[in-house]
Amino acid sequence: MDPALEKSCLDCVRWHMYSSYDSEFCDGCFERLREVGTFDQAKVLQAMGLSGLNGTNQTKDDLIDYVKNIYDTQLAEQALAKYLYIYISPILLFIGTFGNILAAIVLTKMSIKSCSTCVYLAVTAIIDLLVLYIKCGNDWLYNLNGTNLSNILLVYSDTVCKVYPFAFNFIAHLAIWVLVALAVETFIMCGHPEKVRKMCTIERVRAILLLLTVLLVFVNVHFFWSFAKIPLSESFNPGTDNGQICTWTNKASEEFQSIMWPIMDLIIAEVVPYVIIVILITLAGLKLLKQKSKSAVEILNEHKYSLNPDAIIQLRKTFLIILVLHLILTIPKFSFYIYKYFVEVQKMRKFDREYQSQTALANAICSELVYGLLSCKFFIYAGTCKKFRHELKSILTLVYRIHRRKSNRRKSEQLMGKPILNKGILQKFEDDMRNGGINAPQYVKYDTDFTPPDETLEPLSKPVEHEEIITSV
Repeated sequence: MDPALEKSCLDCVRWHMYSSYDSEFCDGCFERLREVGTFDQAKVLQAMGLSGLNGTNQTKDDLIDYVKNIYDTQLAEQALAKYLYIYISPILLFIGTFGNILAAIVLTKMSIKSCSTCVYLAVTAIIDLLVLYIKCGNDWLYNLNGTNLSNILLVYSDTVCKVYPFAFNFIAHLAIWVLVALAVETFIMCGHPEKVRKMCTIERVRAILLLLTVLLVFVNVHFFWSFAKIPLSESFNPGTDNGQICTWTNKASEEFQSIMWPIMDLIIAEVVPYVIIVILITLAGLKLLKQKSKSAVEILNEHKYSLNPDAIIQLRKTFLIILVLHLILTIPKFSFYIYKYFVEVQKMRKFDREYQSQTALANAICSELVYGLLSCKFFIYAGTCKKFRHELKSILTLVYRIHRRKSNRRKSEQLMGKPILNKGILQKFEDDMRNGGINAPQYVKYDTDFTPPDETLEPLSKPVEHEEIITSV
């Protein structure tokens, strides 16, 4: 069997053939297999994770038809995973769009008035919105009609192939490390309230965000030379995406692709941040349990002219809830990746159709849990923080007043600038004016002579000077 053809077919099966609507994606691969003179049936079946055919004298066409028929049949787990993506994802995407936009606006305002730590949550709201559109939106379209926007963008140009992986990994890393910074300031609020005034400042928040941005750019900058568009074998996918795929280049060593970068990504994006967050929220919780409630309020009240004690007391509870929920709802996804790595790389289990369906369902459940957290943080803020509700109400009231003022101004301009088109209303108005009816305008009579409009007023014989007025006074 041609090595290039074998690699193309196996890659096709591993990444695309476990969805029913993708069965045509690899038809070119299977048709080319039919043209190959000799190939090892057992090797192909084993690599694809399938059991052998009944009987020993099976032809090449029987093998290929057997493989295609298996992949065209969905298992129950795979069908359920598809339904989760199709029906749950758009709801979360809709809620998350409005919720994160409102949360970012309110938290930005609160960072100025109440607590600078709210800047971290405002940045998190923007990142959550981006992740929802990139991941949740793409998963929804992919399972709905087979459109993978990420793959379309990746093969659009060589520049996009480099920028897109860099931007996505940078956003993912920044999101978790912003939560680490939030956990640090939450620990300070809970354990050392006397240091809040000096350590939790807007200048320090900006400096930390800048530092994280610079460091994470250096961590992910390798995508600009390690990723590129690479032409595929014509036997793999003829006529689709111009026969190209965005993946690792030869400039990146095999060790870096398979070992170094996965370990770096796991440590930077998962292990170290989670360990720090767990330690900090545990210490913060213990400090709150040991701390007398009055002592923290008294300490914060000493700086009431530079801090908002009530808001900080409310927000530290909100921060703890957000961090705990993040751990609870994202650890299943992290555990799933660890399990899948050991099963597939270390070959702890047979890579068969049943395993793929089960992992597809597990991945769907874990993904929807994460998407639910990203889209529903707004309700957590509103339910746990009175200050957030107050700021939200003031913003909505201001928006309503502005809208009402514009609406009234628009109506006034229409009444002043356009004639009355309804002749019946115009005739009724003229009759009322003529008869002095109830709708006629009432005029106040003054004991002064009325000058007709066609006559002009005579100017004063002598203009009144300011000096004369002052003299007369």
